[in-house]
Amino acid sequence: MSIQEIHFIRDALVTDFQGKESSVMEVSLSNASSIHPKFQQAAFYEMDEVRALYAKLGGSRSANDSRGSTVIIPNRSRWASLRGISAEEVRVVQDLDSSERQGSSGDLHSESSRTRDRNMRG
Repeated sequence: MSIQEIHFIRDALVTDFQGKESSVMEVSLSNASSIHPKFQQAAFYEMDEVRALYAKLGGSRSANDSRGSTVIIPNRSRWASLRGISAEEVRVVQDLDSSERQGSSGDLHSESSRTRDRNMRG
């Protein structure tokens, strides 16, 4: 997985089969405008790099939470993704199911795109 392809990053606390808790980084390659991105655990060899990027972009998890905030990295052109991303370019939300995320979903799909989708469905 390429760091440039990631659009969502979050820190999660997981429990292994022995009951030991550990922090893992979850990432999603889903489109940045996705309402329900599909997360997967970052590969062990990318964990430090993803964790550093998460902290640099403003993501955090408090000690008593099982899941940290989610960093949403916007869709960028291939050319733009060659340079690093800054904290000013991303959005950090506490929970993807929060009203903040759902409230902003209206501007993710314009009226013209909803009309086009309706027409394509027949």
